[in-house]
Amino acid sequence: MKINDWSQVQKTEGPLTLVIADFDGMHLGHYNLLRQARKRGHQIAVLDTSVKKERLLTPFHHKKELLESFGIDFYYKKSDEENIRQGVETLAPLHVIIEEENSAVRDAEVFSIQHVSAPEIRTLIEEGKVEAATAKLGRPYAMKATVTRGQALGRELGFPTINLGGADEYVNPAPGVYIGSLLIHEETPRSYYVLISAGYRPTVKGTTYKVEAYILDFQEDIYDRDITLSFLRHMRGEVDFDGLDALVEQMKQDEIDAREVLGLQQRKGD
Repeated sequence: MKINDWSQVQKTEGPLTLVIADFDGMHLGHYNLLRQARKRGHQIAVLDTSVKKERLLTPFHHKKELLESFGIDFYYKKSDEENIRQGVETLAPLHVIIEEENSAVRDAEVFSIQHVSAPEIRTLIEEGKVEAATAKLGRPYAMKATVTRGQALGRELGFPTINLGGADEYVNPAPGVYIGSLLIHEETPRSYYVLISAGYRPTVKGTTYKVEAYILDFQEDIYDRDITLSFLRHMRGEVDFDGLDALVEQMKQDEIDAREVLGLQQRKGD
């Protein structure tokens, strides 16, 4: 996928279909637009009109991966001052597809985005309603990041966790514990179930929001590896426990409950 600013747009060789939308969340509505574009049978370009936010549903490095998996050929990012119509005239696409709220281009093909909105999805995630967010996104809410070293407290407590570097770009799920899945990006990708702890860690006097994951039935060292962490189900809210012993007991129960939900064999000793 070739990436350019809208100010650098040029006519491409061969017929082209252009999709114009606010690609903040990469949700079901966007997939509908892209499917419509694919039906035209030409090269596909997207013009992303999303505005910069402090935290995103889909930061660019993650958005790029999703668009490439959909077979998009060209990606353009528009700044506020750039003219959409002028750029469209220069690009000269055979088809232009827009969401129904967008009126920037005359004679475009207008399609519904199924009443899905990024602000609505952001709210669901911030409230911990990740199952409902999945239904709107068409995929589990996920963070693509790099595994970094932490304080190794989880290992001392019998629950070694991985820490996510770069997760601060994403919308924060409500503090709590979630069942999730982890994809390790390597030549042959591997996937595992995880317990995710997201929040401020009040029991250990944490002060900043942090995302950690305990990988079920896994013993390897994956520091500095690229991973995608998906939030599948909310289990409970964050609790300020009365000491580490109480925290460990709850973590043991969380794992028992998660394994029961997932249909996995219980860990020996539980």
